Order: sequence, then structure tokens, then C-alpha cells
Amino acid sequence: HSALKLVFPAHTSVGRALFTGDHKFLRERAYPMLKSVALFWLDFLVEDPSDGSLIVSPSYSPENGDFTAAAAISQQIVTELLSATSEAADLAGETDTAFVTDLSSALAQIDPGLRVGSWGQLQEWKVEQANDSPNNHHRHVSHLYALFPGSAVSPAETPVFADAAQVSLQGRGDGGTGWSKAWKINFWARLLDGDHSYKMLTELLNSSTLDNLWDDHPPFQIDGNFGATSGIAEMLLQSQAGRIDVLPALPSIWPNGSYSGLKARGNVEVDATWQDGSVRTIGLTPARHGELRVACPLLVPGYFTLEDARGRPVNYEVQNDVIVFQARGKQRYQISADVGLDIEAPYTAQTGDEIAVTVEVATLGDQALPAGTLEFSLPSPAGDDVQAWSATPLSVDVPAIAAGNSESITTTVTVGTGSETPSPVTATYTAGELAMSVTAVITVRLPDPCPVPEPTGTLVAWDLGEDTLEDYSGNGHTPEIIGDIPVLTAGPTGLAQALSEDGYVASADEFALGYLRESTFAGEFYIDSDQSTYRRLFDHRASNSDSDGIMIDTTSSNRIRVITAGIGTTTGAYVPTDQWFSLAVTLSTSGVISVYVDGVLQGTSTIMGYQVANACTSRKLHIGANRNGGERQSGAVDRLAIFPWALSAAEVSDWQSLVW
Repeated sequence: HSALKLVFPAHTSVGRALFTGDHKFLRERAYPMLKSVALFWLDFLVEDPSDGSLIVSPSYSPENGDFTAAAAISQQIVTELLSATSEAADLAGETDTAFVTDLSSALAQIDPGLRVGSWGQLQEWKVEQANDSPNNHHRHVSHLYALFPGSAVSPAETPVFADAAQVSLQGRGDGGTGWSKAWKINFWARLLDGDHSYKMLTELLNSSTLDNLWDDHPPFQIDGNFGATSGIAEMLLQSQAGRIDVLPALPSIWPNGSYSGLKARGNVEVDATWQDGSVRTIGLTPARHGELRVACPLLVPGYFTLEDARGRPVNYEVQNDVIVFQARGKQRYQISADVGLDIEAPYTAQTGDEIAVTVEVATLGDQALPAGTLEFSLPSPAGDDVQAWSATPLSVDVPAIAAGNSESITTTVTVGTGSETPSPVTATYTAGELAMSVTAVITVRLPDPCPVPEPTGTLVAWDLGEDTLEDYSGNGHTPEIIGDIPVLTAGPTGLAQALSEDGYVASADEFALGYLRESTFAGEFYIDSDQSTYRRLFDHRASNSDSDGIMIDTTSSNRIRVITAGIGTTTGAYVPTDQWFSLAVTLSTSGVISVYVDGVLQGTSTIMGYQVANACTSRKLHIGANRNGGERQSGAVDRLAIFPWALSAAEVSDWQSLVW
């Protein structure tokens, strides 16, 4: 296992040489390292008596199983090393013919560590073990090294092994630590499944990323950070297969976008723009003269132009959907689509809604489009008690479109049952040999379990410390004092209510706040210093549940924390101690938390994946304690209010006037 670590500096050096095209670096730095490491492995490899192949023994699949002979990761890494050394030897002008011969012989004899197992998986060990099963959800997936960062497995070149790698990934599942999810972002991108790659990126951000954006191992491991950025790049650009693949694994949830400055192997800088899932432009700037080979799954053969930096047409060939042309170094070339497909649909909808989906077919260049057909494909939810999706019409005849013109088609989609990920609605346009698709992704909300409050008035409004306590919202949720705590005479409005270990405030009745897509929790507080634990401000949450209700408290360092929608989010906003202050915490429909102190924005945070704060269950609202009466705040409170919308900065500055 330790001996394999010798390979990684060599792998990094080869990567630098491939991406920069720096032959001097290859000859003087990378190749000498490759040769020395290869010499070690030529001595270390042994012959497997069962089949005569060269294998690594002892060998180990990291943190999974026992030491064996010829674990897949060992064989894949050493095979890649010897292959890279052989290629580099040619470029470096190696004169040691005996070494070159030994390399060739070893490559012909080595076990590459690639075989399909009994349940269709890429085997983790040469001799299949019981631990290599679909029920093993271990965070390591080391036997997929040949998929990433290696390049021996790919859907185009080795589809059988690529399918087996996918089976292995599905067996291991999407769980694991942050760095494990980062690996899976890259694996799924190499398998050209952008939606699954994005799912892993979202899960890494939601559950495996700390407030400072460090990857949570726990406590911290940089692999997750580097791996996530690598995975994003792999979704947008790949070049390990001898060509430049632009937007190879674009997630459907990124229908519009652009990037610039990404580097492909061969020292080619790449930029791209796309709209509604259709590529618009691809820019390529090679550092040196030579042949460029470019592919893009979103590019329609025969319906694009290739021009140099002066706008002059460039001759090219199309070989198996790969654009091939001769390029001059340091000159930018642009591929522009001549046909565009745009789609408009709501971002969110509820099951049972009827929504309009509009597709526009447009000619972007000088070519006219023949008459064709537009067909819609819809999600097909599986399981019992699901509602099917439908579209009227499902297919539309599209007339011929003159150059510079467009045609707009609208269908009515009845939204069916959704899933954990956004649901894709795809429109495919065919006209003769032309075929292209565009996808809109719709987040399907379940029917609201309780009413969404209208964004007016307040849900609760208390002025504590008064002789007669009442709810100024008009909803009748009167506060009551729990315990023996005094009324203070020095609050912002005069009278205020003390909070301490001896008591807190709660509503007299149980009630639901509602299905809060957005909200604001505001109050006038005094917090005593030297409190070493979390202390509640507002608590309308179920015990031991982060998804049922909402809670706002302060940490031991006096930062504001919000728990709702299944996630606890500690903001960067600090509140003062030993003085009165006005606090307003707003929560927007996009999950952005904004914390204001005395009308000034102190910090923001985002609840990743936020859809709603579900406060539908009737329970008492607690101020200064949790719903069990624990985690009590020490200090005081005067006025407070809960608004069913996110107040603007102007409204926050004088939120009290909205009530009193």
C-alpha cells in the first residue's frame, strides 16, 4: 500500500506535462521520475501462478477487506504508470533499449485490474470476495481508479467496464464522508451522468461542508474541497480520451451558463456558453500549432460554423461526431451553433398543477430548417400511488423555418409525482437528419400539508412586561410566564420581561405557524454574558427534530443559529451581550438567512436545498427556552413578532412600527 504512494508524484508530473504540453519539463523532470518509479515496479511485480499475469503482491484495497494479491486499484495504478512511462519514453528520446523492452513486455503481461464480477460490478479484487457485494456501502470505491483519475475506463472506449463501474457505484450508494462524495462527483461525471454528479455535489455541500466551506471528514479533509472543484470541471470539460469533450456531463439543473479559462490536455484553453441545455458557442485557444479534436454532445452535426479569430471560416472534418481541424498556436477559434432550442417552464410546481411549457426553435445562422416534429418526454415516477405526468399536445408538427426566424410551441403539462431530484421535461426536435433536445427541470412540491400564510400582518406579536399580556397579531396566541422571573423597568419600551434559569415565556396555547416559505423573527433582547451553552431565543420546533418546525438560538460564542428544513445553520452574525439590541432574522424563499442587529445587516448564510420551513404542527412557542424548558436564555426580552414574509432592509430598521 505504501509502495503505491510512489506512483502519485509521478501521476501528478505526467498530468502537468499533458496539460501544459511542456516537453522540456517532461524530458528533464517528469520522465526521470517516471522511469525510476517504473524500475521499482518492474522489480516488484510477480507472476501469478494461476494465469501467468504480472501482479502486485501483497496488495490492498484501502480500508476495505484484507491484504490480498492483485487488488484492482493496485493493478490499475501500476498499469497506468507503466503505460505513461512507455509513452513518455518515446517523447523523451529514451536510448535505453533494454528498459523499453522490459516495459513493453511487462505491459503485455500485467493484469490490468479490470474484470466484471458476478453481479455486474467492476471487481474490487482479482479473486472475487464476499465483501464485494451490492450490500457493501463502504465509503471507499478504490477499484474505480481506472475511471477516475485514470482513463482506462470510459463509456466510449470501454462501455462494458464503464457499465460495470456504474453498477459498483450504485451498489456502494451515495453516502459517505465529504471526500467520498467528492470522488463520486468525479466518477459520475466520467460516466457522463451530470445529474447524478450534481446530486453528489449538492449532498457534499448540504451535509459534508462546514460553515467556512471546508470539507467535513469530520473534522476536516482537503480531498473534499479539491475533489469537488475537480468534479465541477469534469462536468464541463474532459480531455482524457484524446479529444476535447465540451460539456460532456452538463447537469439538467444548469440549463443556462458559461465558463472560460478551463484548460484541456495539450495546453488548450476552452470557453463555452449554453442556453436551455443547448450549446451556443465553444472557444478554443491552443498554445501551439497542431490538430484539434473537439466533441460536444449538445452540438448538432451539420448545424454549426467554425471560424478563426478574424471571423474567417476554417476547414474541418467530422470523424465519428468529433470535429477535427488544424489550428495555429495562440489563436482563438470559435464554434457557433446555427440552430437553437430554448425552453421555458416554471421552476417549481405542485403535483396536479397544469403548467405551460414553451419551446422556441430558432435558426441562429444562415441555414433554414426543414419541417420537423417536436416531441415531449416526461418523467415516469415508479411505485405505488403515484400520479402520472401528461402533456397536451405530446407531439407537434413544426413548419419549415427560414434563416433568421423562429417558431414557438406551447404544450400544457399536468405535473405528476416528483422525486428527490428535480423532474426533467425534455423536448426533442427532429427535422430530417437533425435531432436535438432541450430540458427544463421542475422541482415538484408535494401538496402543502397546511396553509401558507399570506405575506401580511404578523403570526405572533407580544409586548412582554405589560400588566396584561396579549397577542397584538389578533390571532389570540397569548403569552404566559413560566416560572418565577421578574418584570424589568428598563426595557426599550419601559417594561420588559426577565429571562433566567428560573423562568421563560411560552404561548398559553398550542398553534401552528404554518408552511413558511419565508419569514422574519424579530425581537428586542438583552443577553447576559458568560453563558457557555446554546441558548434559545425562539423555539417552535419538535424535540430532536431538525425538520419539524423552526428554532433560532445563540451559540456559546453568541452567533445566531437557525434550525429548520432538516438543517442547522450557524451564521456568521454575532449579537452583543450586556446591552439591549433589536434582532431581526429573515429567511427567504431561496433559503438565505439574513441577520440584522439594530437594523444593520450583520451576516448571511444559506440553507442548502431549502424549500420551506414546515411549522404545521401545533405546539407552544417558547421564548428563552426550548420546548422542554431547557437551554434557558439569561437576560431579558421586550417586544417580539413573527412575520410571514422576509422583511426588507428598510422594514427591518423599524419593524416595531409594522405592529405597534
